[in-house]
Amino acid sequence: MEICAEVIEGESSFRKGPFSTYADRVFANEMNIAVKMTEKNYSEFIFREGLKTGFYDLQAARDEYRFSCGKGGGGMNRDLLWRFMDVQTQLITPICPHFAEYVWKEVLKSEGFVVKSGWPEAGTPDLTLKLANKYLQDSLVSMRKVFQKQVSASKNRPNLGLIYVAEQHHGWKAECLKILQSKFNTKTRKFAADEEILEALMQEVISGSGGGGGVWQGGKFKEIQKLCMPFMKFKKYEAIFC
Repeated sequence: MEICAEVIEGESSFRKGPFSTYADRVFANEMNIAVKMTEKNYSEFIFREGLKTGFYDLQAARDEYRFSCGKGGGGMNRDLLWRFMDVQTQLITPICPHFAEYVWKEVLKSEGFVVKSGWPEAGTPDLTLKLANKYLQDSLVSMRKVFQKQVSASKNRPNLGLIYVAEQHHGWKAECLKILQSKFNTKTRKFAADEEILEALMQEVISGSGGGGGVWQGGKFKEIQKLCMPFMKFKKYEAIFC
């Protein structure tokens, strides 16, 4: 309720218009994901997970949105915030009906009853955008740690940072992607069994035909497997669910 009151009180300071920024797109996408996942959890009677996806995950997404838009929050989109409040209230209605009705009527001043408002509409979740944002947020955390280390170790405060982005994978990662590509069925959108992929990796290492960035040469297969398999597992997930 505090968040709702905060939004209502500061309504005049928020940005109006279409969802135009990267932060807008990410926040709107998180709401789409919350609607779909919460509906799935409720339908399977996993109410604890429904509370997580319909309330706590949305709270975290809203906090990240506010942080991304600046400390004052003036960069947040007014319509997007109102959608957030409506959606979150509707998502918790099945398990917290009395609380949801109070927020719906007394805080949001919405007409009718929330239990009769229906399930919120949502677009198709963009899982690629979600993964990209997670990578960005993780990178920001790493960069802040590096920055703090530089500040504490030097009298001169750093005022410039350079970010390099590779357009494609090289070395052993490129070889792993080639193996995955050869073991992927585009019609069924399924990969071959892990054992078959592991066998292909072993043959690649034995033959030494791939580039591998020097990883294959003289390396023990168990060490190479430990290096490659987590990367391949992550890329398999991306290919199937994104």
